[in-house]
Amino acid sequence: MNRLIVKLILVVLCALILGIGISIDPGYVFIRFSHFEYESGLWVTLALIGLVIFTFWLIIALTGISFELFGKINPFSQQRKHRLGEKGMRELAEGNWSTALKHLKTATKAKNGSLSYYLGAAEAANELGEYDKSNAFIEAACDNIPKAKMAIGLTFANLLLQRQDYDKALAVANELHSIKSNHPPVIKLLYNIYFNQENWVEVNQLLPALAKYKLLPENTLIKLEQYTWSALLKESFINNKDQPVLALEQLKKVWDSLSNKARSDIATIEIYVQLLCSLNAAQDAEKLLQKAINANYCPELIYLYGQIKGDNITKQISLAEQWLTTHQNDPVLLLTLGKLCQRNQLWGKAKEYLEKSIQLKHSPESYFELAGYYAEHGDTQKVISYFVKVYNKPIKTFT
Repeated sequence: MNRLIVKLILVVLCALILGIGISIDPGYVFIRFSHFEYESGLWVTLALIGLVIFTFWLIIALTGISFELFGKINPFSQQRKHRLGEKGMRELAEGNWSTALKHLKTATKAKNGSLSYYLGAAEAANELGEYDKSNAFIEAACDNIPKAKMAIGLTFANLLLQRQDYDKALAVANELHSIKSNHPPVIKLLYNIYFNQENWVEVNQLLPALAKYKLLPENTLIKLEQYTWSALLKESFINNKDQPVLALEQLKKVWDSLSNKARSDIATIEIYVQLLCSLNAAQDAEKLLQKAINANYCPELIYLYGQIKGDNITKQISLAEQWLTTHQNDPVLLLTLGKLCQRNQLWGKAKEYLEKSIQLKHSPESYFELAGYYAEHGDTQKVISYFVKVYNKPIKTFT
């Protein structure tokens, strides 16, 4: 508003000065050139000059508008192609594959076409299931923008991954890996391919890099590690289960090939111990558990220790009682000792350990084991009372 007032004042002042000038002296201008003669007042001449300048400015402005309008309408203009490219990228993000492909295809024909237009067109065609067109845009991108090999390769491999064409995707990923082996996006790409192929050997090889570059959330990585290690062990067992001797040999070989981190993981130890027991290698499982518990005492391994039927149960009980000296308030250890003593028919000790376990933690399994103890000794009422606690409801009896 203030600027408008200032401009109006300036216009009024100029008009006032001009009026005063004309009233004082209209002036005189005479121009002669060859046969041409011009004669007029000064102020009229200046007005004509101003009109000519304004006319030229107006022509130039209108010409610029015409060219701009023509550029928007002309299907061959570079400006229109780039504008369609921007529109196509927006449509791609919105999931409008058909229109995005149409506009991006036009945009790729612009001079110095953007890489994003080629890759966007390839993605849109891929989403529509038009794989030949998608591949053609990838090839065009390679031809026109050869320096973008990594970006093009990553995009192409991911498109192949979406098609579940894992072999071709792996071929592209391996080529990229040979160019830049420590590139995080390439590592993540290889992981996605191997995971979908259920190639746990290769996934296991990638775990350190996935952790180093933080390519997965921490919780996801932990679950992946456990799943991969367990899958390797189970795969070895399944592949050779018809030949127990060979199965045990291969299982141990896989276990020895795992990292120290894997062999210290509780969930992985549990799987390995269960598989060893399935192959009648309970003694190996017992030794492994003893070593693992001594290194890292935990209730999960203690419970598993009580499930193993070793060759020398007396020795098993003796070792568990040694752990009791430093973990006397562990209800899982007391439950384990109760079960082992029952198995060895040490009834007094079994009852004592089970009752102490229940005092520390009211677990259904402890009640069940104690009910078993009383069943062995013919105390039906006690058996019923503990089964009631196990199932938390009255048990009907026939008299």
